[in-house]
Amino acid sequence: MATHGTDQDMVQRMLTAPNYRKSQLSLVLSGIMDLPIAMAFLTVGILLSVYYSVVPGTTLPAADNEIFGYYIVHEMPVVFRGLIIAGVFATMMGSTSAALNALATSFTKDFYLPYIRPGATDRQAIRAARIATAVFGILMIIVATVAANAVLQDAKLTIIPIAIGILGYTYGVLLAVFLVGMLTRNRGSDGVNVVAMIAGISAVLILCKVTIPAFDLPALFTGKIVPAQWNFGWFMPDWWPKIAWPWFVFVGCVVTLAISALVRTPQTQIAAADAHVALTNHQT
Repeated sequence: MATHGTDQDMVQRMLTAPNYRKSQLSLVLSGIMDLPIAMAFLTVGILLSVYYSVVPGTTLPAADNEIFGYYIVHEMPVVFRGLIIAGVFATMMGSTSAALNALATSFTKDFYLPYIRPGATDRQAIRAARIATAVFGILMIIVATVAANAVLQDAKLTIIPIAIGILGYTYGVLLAVFLVGMLTRNRGSDGVNVVAMIAGISAVLILCKVTIPAFDLPALFTGKIVPAQWNFGWFMPDWWPKIAWPWFVFVGCVVTLAISALVRTPQTQIAAADAHVALTNHQT
């Protein structure tokens, strides 16, 4: 529900469908197609394990993440090597552009037009979206730099816990706000939802005892690593378990949902929502 129903990166694709039925079909097919993609990833890993178990005298990289790259550089024919690298760059550009578009669209529709400049023209909205794209691009570079720093500190760091763990910080709170709107009629408000989302992210960091490598900028240039970590749950008792990343979404969703449901929705917002639904039904 969080990845395919609330993520702007996915929803913006469904909105390009010509009708409601086609958008539903695209959502279902995207979920089904995730299965063979995951199977392909697992198959590549299994085949690499089998290959290097029967090839003697091969010194593999210490980090598991680098084994496939090692195979591409040292074992794969030149033609296929070029195709793989081109495919990596194409996928990277496609994923990055989709993420930047989703972030810029969310900022423009949810913040710029309602709060910063309500009476903005189309030209002004497009200009704001372009500026937001540049800003989010810079932020993504910073995040990539932090990730590179983490890999420098721990060469055996795997990408899946990092990628899905980062999603776990926000997907749970995002899903909770949508559930409040779907399952209740008079619970939650804009201000309380924001507070609840902040509390949900904080709960994930603290209750799950999240630790991340402390950023070491000189290490990116010198290669000299001084291991250090930020532990957000340092004050939690020793008997409290360290909750693994697959539970991040659940923890954030439960905390955010509980806080949002405590406050009643103002009658003005309910009336505005009813008027919007009535107008939409009339147009369709």
